[in-house]
Amino acid sequence: MHSLFGAMTPRRLGLTSKSLIGIDPRDPMFSFLTHLLIDHNGIPSHLITYMSTSLSHLPALTHLAMCDFELRYPSSCAATEKAILTTCKGLRVLVVDPETIRLEGLPSVDDVRFIYMKWMGDLRRLIEGWVAETRGGIDFWARADAFVAKRRRGEILPASRCWIEVDDGI
Repeated sequence: MHSLFGAMTPRRLGLTSKSLIGIDPRDPMFSFLTHLLIDHNGIPSHLITYMSTSLSHLPALTHLAMCDFELRYPSSCAATEKAILTTCKGLRVLVVDPETIRLEGLPSVDDVRFIYMKWMGDLRRLIEGWVAETRGGIDFWARADAFVAKRRRGEILPASRCWIEVDDGI
């Protein structure tokens, strides 16, 4: 993959689960990567294990989002998310966009940095929001940061709630 991008050093990157194969997170190309979105619908379990251990090798990573996360095995998903938060000490936020509509019944991770968030619409709208942020607008990363800040201040009730509601004012 590195030969395709040459000397690029992205700060924000979106990948599909298939793109994870063959990526070495220790590659200097990823040394400045702060925001990573992984669309891992149908990702094999061995890649989830690889991902949870390899993300700690991204030195600048502060924001991680996993979209289209299928919660067939909720306890193993929570274990993966907890492992990511434990090994990636620099993460400020871990956003999971599960396939399910109801967020309040999903397994939680006891860490204020963990958030469930449904993207409003499709991938096109997600990308449009990401581009808007580069022009001073608000994207899902900014909403996640604001939610984590509110959780830290005790403004999200109940304190155990880890999903963003429309009326959170974010």
